[in-house]
Amino acid sequence: LIATNRAPGLHRSFAWEWFPCSNTWLKQKLVDEAQAKIYEKDYDIKWYDSDAYVLWHARANAERAWVSEIVSFEEKTLFDQAFYDSQTIITNPPYGIRISGNEVQKIHTTLARESFQATASTVISGYEEAEKLFRNEAWKHVRVKNGGNDVIVFVKREV
Repeated sequence: LIATNRAPGLHRSFAWEWFPCSNTWLKQKLVDEAQAKIYEKDYDIKWYDSDAYVLWHARANAERAWVSEIVSFEEKTLFDQAFYDSQTIITNPPYGIRISGNEVQKIHTTLARESFQATASTVISGYEEAEKLFRNEAWKHVRVKNGGNDVIVFVKREV
């Protein structure tokens, strides 16, 4: 939705529309304005997950949001993914919190090594030790909260 500047709920109805005092003309005017602001560009958005069930839900959500035509879905692991010369965003809500021990260390070590090759990357993680792995002049990081979870957003920038 953000990539296309598409307003959430643009293609659905709301209960208030059935109220006697609702203004259908105003609603249509707002919908028309929102549709005029949609970005019409060629996107190359890819969604990878190793879980077919998660992919099924992701596809269904993309269809409901009217963005399925700009997102491709593939069943692969993080380690199957090549990092491209374009912007790569890597996240795993709830940001690695369910992963523990050696697996989370292995994932973040690989991310730090592989994403270093990309021209621009963003990694969103809840793994506290990740700050040590993404420590150099190319990476900027900020701590935020997401759904009550402490999260670190690492952004690789050109140096």
